[in-house]
Amino acid sequence: MPESIVAARSLHKTFPNAGGGDAIVLLDDLSLELAAGDTVAITGASGCGKSTLLNLLGTLDTPDSGSIEIMGERTDHLKEKALARIRSEMIGFVFQLHHLLPQLSALENVLLPTLARRDPAHRREVRERAENLLAAVGLSDRLCHRPDQLSGGERQRTAVARALINTPRLLLADEPTGALDERNAEGLVALLTQLALEDGLALVTVTHDPEVASQMETIFRLSGGKLSALNPSGSKS
Repeated sequence: MPESIVAARSLHKTFPNAGGGDAIVLLDDLSLELAAGDTVAITGASGCGKSTLLNLLGTLDTPDSGSIEIMGERTDHLKEKALARIRSEMIGFVFQLHHLLPQLSALENVLLPTLARRDPAHRREVRERAENLLAAVGLSDRLCHRPDQLSGGERQRTAVARALINTPRLLLADEPTGALDERNAEGLVALLTQLALEDGLALVTVTHDPEVASQMETIFRLSGGKLSALNPSGSKS
């Protein structure tokens, strides 16, 4: 059987109601398990909890109840140092906003997550990987450009390369193609799904774009705090 990458069990998450009423339930007894090579799209109305679910899977937030395992390790009782290790070594994030450092070049931004490793052999290896990733997203001629010298789409593609630099097992992407034109969006989604299959990572994409969702193996809709499969057979739409 494929290796289990992430398992979320009976997640419950609420937020206070700004109007003073009952708390808003975003996730209600939600469970999800992904194995190596799985590609999943999470769709749903704005504000339904899609980004909250990504943050929980990525250990950036904690559920009110329920548990999450990353590579078989429960995360709910871990201290921040251990969680930071898991995020660094096992999880890649692609946010709606690219969060690139403005003073660094595209190549330096991609290399940023690798700086904890100091041995020269590793530096040479990861620099080559960074250059290859930037080439894969069509930015081989933009290695030395700073974010203010890149278009919005180029900044987002740089952020995708950065998310992949440490060879994560779980890749979480929040509207990864929102700033891209149709051609670059298609290429990026093809790259992410290819990496999921070849490198054995699990890919979770939050998207409003039906074309992006259709390229994932399974499409879920999040509504009322629960996930429902839009293609229960697992076949692409």
